[in-house]
Amino acid sequence: MGLYERQLREKQIIESAARIFAVKGFGSTKMTDIAKDSGLSVGNLYFYYKNKDDLYMAVVVKACESSIEVIEKTMQSDDSRNALEKVIAITSAYQEFIGQNFQLQEVLSTYISKIVTMYRGSHYQGITERMKESEYFKKMQQIQWQSALLFVELIRQGKKEGSIKTKDSSILVFLNLWTITVGFDKLYIPDFNAIADKNIQIPPIDTDLWRKGVLKMVRTYLENE
Repeated sequence: MGLYERQLREKQIIESAARIFAVKGFGSTKMTDIAKDSGLSVGNLYFYYKNKDDLYMAVVVKACESSIEVIEKTMQSDDSRNALEKVIAITSAYQEFIGQNFQLQEVLSTYISKIVTMYRGSHYQGITERMKESEYFKKMQQIQWQSALLFVELIRQGKKEGSIKTKDSSILVFLNLWTITVGFDKLYIPDFNAIADKNIQIPPIDTDLWRKGVLKMVRTYLENE
């Protein structure tokens, strides 16, 4: 099997695994579920990944690398913009990323929750021993905070140049923006109106206006002391 064919097969498996993990969660997912979704045999999955834990971590790494790519591409796309405009652009681009890759984002968010809980010292079995043994877990350890560091540095630049005026520390600004983004992530559904309870009178929700409202809130926060 050539390198290109292998990469295509791995992409196929990762996309299927992300769909199943996002819907069923890690604990309830079986390799047979992923094999069925991908159209491959279970044996094929084990050829590429040692076990379900290894495949889960591969999906997490893919999601993290994709989020880093969104930030880096947006930061480099127009050097004439000040840091404030870049932060707004990154927030907007990440919203688009969530809309187009909500299964990957769901897996990444769930993993981050597991890591945060582990760092709190709680007795929590979210991160399994087999996950820790995965080469993808080791890779994730190296990159999991990269997007945060990029964002914090950009915020520092904005405060230094004066385009970001809030008196909050750069790290606190990042945490506040992340909280807003995670809220959007957790509530976002591709067709929000499709799940509306017909017995409750809720006006149709325009997701484009929702996104613009979030960006307006971010801008107001950053521009005011």
